[in-house]
Amino acid sequence: MRNILLFFILLFTLLGCRNYNVAYQIKNKYPRQYTGLDTLIRIDGYYFEECSYDICAPTIFQPDGSFYCIGMKYMGFKHFESTITNNKITANNQGYYTIRGDTIIVKEVFEYQSTCFDVYERYYIIIDSVTLHLVYSNTFEDYGIVRNELNQLYKFRPYNFNFKVGK
Repeated sequence: MRNILLFFILLFTLLGCRNYNVAYQIKNKYPRQYTGLDTLIRIDGYYFEECSYDICAPTIFQPDGSFYCIGMKYMGFKHFESTITNNKITANNQGYYTIRGDTIIVKEVFEYQSTCFDVYERYYIIIDSVTLHLVYSNTFEDYGIVRNELNQLYKFRPYNFNFKVGK
């Protein structure tokens, strides 16, 4: 009886976690080459979402197309910087971006179990070199749009620390 129960728990866990292959591609199989984003916006810091709800996400763009998002309870960007230890940030979401005109298109992955992922696509319009406007966000799940957070502004904050993005 115990083995049957264990079998069903394992089966439901494996079947319930989707997007593994897509997430692997997004996290590991992008070109990792210079994108030129630093000619359009500042990337020597992070962009902080001006939000009114309880989760805010400092967002980091790297010159090689890497993208990192650090989800945290809203306590402001000073709290975010004060939580950095050993110059290392742990990214909740990561992925890559491409540029199309004045739009940054991000494909990102959020890992919530060792093999379970949510996959998001976001579109940011570049307002100026220090302001981004999130105009589209969804998931690739079969059940359609899960998150659609329009009209959010992200403001640039320079790094007041040195760091390495880690997992």
